[in-house]
Amino acid sequence: MSFPAIYGAYGVLAILWFSGLMVTTVEIRWPHRTRLSFLLSLSSVCMAMVASVLCWRENLSVVVADGGLVEDGFSVFVQVFVLAGVAFSLLMVRHSKLTWISGSTGLVLLSASGLVLVTMSLDLVALLAGYTVALAPLLGIAAVNDASGGREAALKGLILYAIGASFLGLGAALLASRAGTTTLDGIGAYLGQIDWIGKDPISVVSISLVLCGLGMFLAVVPLHMPSLDLAEGMPSPASLVFTGGLMASGLAAFTRLVLVALGSVGTSGPGYLSWVDILHVAGITALVVGNSMALVQKRLKRLIACLLSGQVGLVLVALAATGSMVGANAYVLQRATAAILVFLGVHVVSWSGLFLAVSTAEGSQSKATVGALQGLARSHPWLATAIGLSLLCMAGMPLTAGFFSRLYLMESILSAGWIGTAIVVALSLGLVLVMSLGLIVAMFMRPLKEGAEVLVSFPLTVTAWLVSLLILALGLWPGGIVDVALNSIGFFGAS
Repeated sequence: MSFPAIYGAYGVLAILWFSGLMVTTVEIRWPHRTRLSFLLSLSSVCMAMVASVLCWRENLSVVVADGGLVEDGFSVFVQVFVLAGVAFSLLMVRHSKLTWISGSTGLVLLSASGLVLVTMSLDLVALLAGYTVALAPLLGIAAVNDASGGREAALKGLILYAIGASFLGLGAALLASRAGTTTLDGIGAYLGQIDWIGKDPISVVSISLVLCGLGMFLAVVPLHMPSLDLAEGMPSPASLVFTGGLMASGLAAFTRLVLVALGSVGTSGPGYLSWVDILHVAGITALVVGNSMALVQKRLKRLIACLLSGQVGLVLVALAATGSMVGANAYVLQRATAAILVFLGVHVVSWSGLFLAVSTAEGSQSKATVGALQGLARSHPWLATAIGLSLLCMAGMPLTAGFFSRLYLMESILSAGWIGTAIVVALSLGLVLVMSLGLIVAMFMRPLKEGAEVLVSFPLTVTAWLVSLLILALGLWPGGIVDVALNSIGFFGAS
């Protein structure tokens, strides 16, 4: 194996791991040198992003760890956006340095290495390890943030994810007993030999356990409540990594799992619900429940966490539609998968913009409320514009990146012939639009709330500029990111 290949496979993980340990040491040894830890952490994330881009330019597809990990176009595409979200969270750390507990920045970098590991996973065991590495530091950050109920939230999250890990581990063990391996390709080859999955009840049970375990990690309704508490209990930068980066990398890994390992059993025959049916129902439920809950939320972090459930639901519906087309026209399947990738990338960008609102509104409050944004445009018009663009992007409005990313998902749903589902998706986006317009009206058309404390800093301004430019650039030039996504998923095709 050549040096560039080895570097592409392990370089990103090594950069984040060693820099995380180094930054943690600096923060603990010299707690007042916040600028040094910030520069070290931001430069390491930028180095990891450059390493990922170089892998994509070299068209590397390197399988390592005995087939458990792969650095290919699919994983690199997600890594770049996820690491961009981590970089935005580090800028927010610099903004909230007075309330950020020393040592937490290094934990963010260690969590980022877990996010990368999740995107590279070709094995159920590697996927479980990636989630563990990504979540453990975030739970630690929440546990020391007791002012916002972080300890209770961390305990709830620990219990939920322990159960999810148990389900995923048990399901992987049962699949290994039948297929002889836990790699996605090996499981897919074994299931492809079964005429009807009902002939092998152990495989049915194991697949159900794997889906249930991953559903807990992905905050799928009705398993989402502990994740809502955890998102609210973390400081804003860590919450962005959790709701933006972890969900994007997790959904990307879930997409690879179901299409590569379970694609051949998308239709299970009489007596069993296929995973396509399960994801279809779960996705619609999450769409309606998550977006409806967001309409009545007053605390910003909880509102964003509810919206996250709706975003997860939309991906699950699109993934179910894509799974129903496995074995059909290769181009249609590839385009549907690329639509999911584009959506996940835009999700990270728009979520970074939403957390601008949280960082701005927090002030001296431990729990920022929607009312704190009232009249923001009167004092900080550019910041209000960036937040408004992120809201419109999430609602799928034209001229933003969210319009085409959701249009491509709707295209895949309609390609599967699910017209009723497409109508439900459109109505659910209407709920998001109503909520978004309400916040935009409050920021731009109402007077500044008396006594409101608005914290704005240079790092927050830089984040606002970058997020706005990305939302507009990806919205005005959608073909570029779609072409990149299409070129990143060569391992998908009609079977």
